[in-house]
Amino acid sequence: MKKGIVVGVLAVVVLGLSGAAFALDVKGIAMVNIAAGGFTPGDTMGFPLTISKSGSYKLLENITVPNANTTAILVTTDDVTIDLNGFSILGPCVCTGTGPTLVCSPTGTGVGILAATNLKNIKVYNGTVKGMGNSGIGVGQESIIENVRALSNGLAGIFVVEGVVNGCTSSSNNTVGIAVYNGIVTGSTATYNYMHGISLINGLVSGSRAVANAYHGIEVGNIGTVNGNYASANGWDGIRVTKGTVNGNSAVGNSQYGLELGGLAGYSNNVLSGNTAGNVTGGVQIGDNLCEGILCP
Repeated sequence: MKKGIVVGVLAVVVLGLSGAAFALDVKGIAMVNIAAGGFTPGDTMGFPLTISKSGSYKLLENITVPNANTTAILVTTDDVTIDLNGFSILGPCVCTGTGPTLVCSPTGTGVGILAATNLKNIKVYNGTVKGMGNSGIGVGQESIIENVRALSNGLAGIFVVEGVVNGCTSSSNNTVGIAVYNGIVTGSTATYNYMHGISLINGLVSGSRAVANAYHGIEVGNIGTVNGNYASANGWDGIRVTKGTVNGNSAVGNSQYGLELGGLAGYSNNVLSGNTAGNVTGGVQIGDNLCEGILCP
């Protein structure tokens, strides 16, 4: 065999081994793993599947829980990445109605993916969590949620402490759709949630949609930046911020105010119309805004 051919064959072999090694770094999750137990140390047979070892995991198929009181995946350690891989975690809860008339049943204690709030660096991305009796996803500090759809869950759609929520959709949940403390929500959608669509204590919300939630569409309870979002048809305010900046948003047809702002919140470049209680209350206007198609007073 010629030297060039040998080198080429060796290169293919090395690349193949590298690919295989990479694949082995990600552990697959299927219904058979849940039934068998022993997935990681401390995991018992049946739900929840317990992840007690830091690393990367991914779904290999849809995961369906039997009732509203069953948690699908329980994370008990820091530094875990779960790729939903385009699949879904599914429960029996169904939410009907819109805004203040939303009703969800059956509800219970089951969570799609659950980690204690003291755990850090949990990442969940690329799939759906639907119909859980409690929250769709509840994870800890410095966590990241990306490209996840959370809908028709009996409590929070996505709940993150000190984390990031990117490119997510959260709809038809029985309470807060997306809740983040000291974090970031971007490119996300929260609709038909029983309480707030997107809720933070401190942080950034940008490029997101909050529509037809029973309470505030987007809420930042302390200090935050809210940029380039759309809030419409929410049961209370479209956007509520205590301190910080509110820029380039649209708030249309909300049942209370388009913007409800604290005295240390500045707002500019927002488009506001059709909000029942008024377009803006509170805050400091730091740039032009449009109210019903004309400059706000």
